[in-house]
Amino acid sequence: MSVFTPDDYRQRIQELDGLPSLPSVAAEILALRREDKLSINQMLPTIEKDPPLAMKILKMANSAFYARRYKVDNLKQAIVTIGLNDLTYLVLSFSIIKSFVIEGDETYWINWSDFWRHSVASAHVAQYLARNWRLPLHSNPYAMGLLHDVGKLVLFRLDQGRFMKTLSDIREQKLSSIEAERNHFGITHQEAGLWLSEKWMMPESIQQAMGFHHQPVACTAEGVRDLVALIQITDAVCNEYQPNLVDLALDGAMEDLQGWQILQPELENPDQTSMEEVWGMVVGELPQIDSVLALVKGE
Repeated sequence: MSVFTPDDYRQRIQELDGLPSLPSVAAEILALRREDKLSINQMLPTIEKDPPLAMKILKMANSAFYARRYKVDNLKQAIVTIGLNDLTYLVLSFSIIKSFVIEGDETYWINWSDFWRHSVASAHVAQYLARNWRLPLHSNPYAMGLLHDVGKLVLFRLDQGRFMKTLSDIREQKLSSIEAERNHFGITHQEAGLWLSEKWMMPESIQQAMGFHHQPVACTAEGVRDLVALIQITDAVCNEYQPNLVDLALDGAMEDLQGWQILQPELENPDQTSMEEVWGMVVGELPQIDSVLALVKGE
């Protein structure tokens, strides 16, 4: 087996060696965002270039997530319903996921549906908790939850053999994904996701969510750390109660999480500190997950 250093992996990611390029629609949306030219008239023709993506946006606008009283039957209405900012993040998320979806639900004995279900659950729970806890929404927690673990797909693409050994160690030795990845790759899915998101020039909030969701205290980006802390809590809650590709349930209490220690002083009701109590808040959101999972995967 070839020996790669962390610098080798970073270079491969920066060169997109074995990795997909950012889809053209996502690249155009990011360019409009950087140039501060986002508008319905600019967004509409860009999305229309990708009919499957346009259909996903329509379905999302009509989903229970937005609770509309009337049917949204055209793309312009969908953009108004979702909002330009949220739509930007959804387009990026759907485009990136389309690039990484692996043909067939099981490859190398990995059930990728568990990975995507965890991602969608994390997105829903992050959005719900952000609203319920009245956190300042400087970014889109739904997209951050949906994309936080994309670095795992990057590691799989870089070296499938090492990735399988990582999974084996997690299951047999009860290691955390961070420990096992560092043992086999010398990097973790956090670094892999961060480097890819930097290469793709993603919004800073998504870069930070990919790069620091296991250590939110290391996030120094202004206005983003609270949401990265939220993603850590969300990730832990969903690992506890939903099947996931690799991560084990949290070994400890909610109050031990860095993310909880960051957010607790800001909450109106800081007594909700147990997994069970937080899960009780969000369990009603879960019936939506499978329908959105099919939407995300393009089924």
